Amino acid sequence: MESNNLKKNAFVILNFNNYQLTLNVVSNLISILKVDNSQIIVVDNDSPDNSYKILTALLPEGVICVQSGFNGGYAFGNNYGIRKARELDFEYVTLMNNDVTFNSDFLSSLISVLEKNINIAIVGPTYFDNEGNIQHYGGVNNYVRGRTRFVDVKSVSDKLEIIQSDWILGAVITFRSNLVDEIGYIPEQYFLNFEENDWQQIARRKGYEVAVVKKSRVVHSEGATIGSVSGLQEYFMLRNKIIFEKRNARWYQKPLFWMNLFLGTSLAIIKDRKNTKRIPIYIDGILNRNRYLEKHKKHGV
Repeated sequence: MESNNLKKNAFVILNFNNYQLTLNVVSNLISILKVDNSQIIVVDNDSPDNSYKILTALLPEGVICVQSGFNGGYAFGNNYGIRKARELDFEYVTLMNNDVTFNSDFLSSLISVLEKNINIAIVGPTYFDNEGNIQHYGGVNNYVRGRTRFVDVKSVSDKLEIIQSDWILGAVITFRSNLVDEIGYIPEQYFLNFEENDWQQIARRKGYEVAVVKKSRVVHSEGATIGSVSGLQEYFMLRNKIIFEKRNARWYQKPLFWMNLFLGTSLAIIKDRKNTKRIPIYIDGILNRNRYLEKHKKHGV
């Protein structure tokens, strides 16, 4: 670890029904990055599989393990951990999925960029697959089409070390803990998908930049924590697209978005009547309803 400021960084790791992955990533942080146990904050998002009890028994001494008391989604759980990190006076916070692997210097590059660039608010690493291929650097938003996409990695100059983007993936993001004093905590109405993108747009409207640091490299097993829940991704991708547009598109983009949504949905239904299921999901987005949360919150899902 190259900077004393790395000791001022708290890792917030969100757990839901996958304590083994959480134990693995905590072990890697300690053995590979040589971080102090007290820098690690594990937040169990009210897992029904007894994760919290297992984690408190098996996590190394000194690692902070708390339970949110309610599964309110990605933002809710991570905000819980951010508040804990701020209580403990950490200068930086790194949110990290428990399905991420990394090398020994991935964090030093992120902290260094924040130290040297006051205009950059949120940074993240370059993501690779298990074969060593670059997956993505960051993403762009198309408010007229209502779509987000990753930057074409071939379009990025090899000379760039810091890659500015509309948004960066929330599997690993690092920021100054006092950022929330300016832009607030991560929006919690999404539950899953789009919340880190929305938060980064708030930062950008405040004049900050978000960026990928090319030297920082991780491998992310995307979807490991949600793949077993049928329909979950589809529901929140469709619903949250509406919420994201309402909150972030400019006034002149919104009519074009609604026109494209109507035309696209109509064509999809003509091709397959099963696509009529999109309509009530879109209505949930318009009304800010969360059908999944209303149905399952009493069951701790």
